[in-house]
Amino acid sequence: NPMDHVAEISIPIYVFAGDRDQVVPIGQSEMFVSKAKSLGKPVTYREFKDFAHGPSWTRATYADTLGNV
Repeated sequence: NPMDHVAEISIPIYVFAGDRDQVVPIGQSEMFVSKAKSLGKPVTYREFKDFAHGPSWTRATYADTLGNV
């Protein structure tokens, strides 16, 4: 369970979450990010609208994502 290992984060991480993900519901991603931030861990969070688990990466998605890193 990733929640059990948040304290071990030692490098910056980028969490991507799809708002229609049924494998990892968005609330779980939000809890993970919240816990990481509360521990001062270097985490960035990004929610994708109308995406399920493993979004369909398009040129627009890549450009949008890389433009926000």
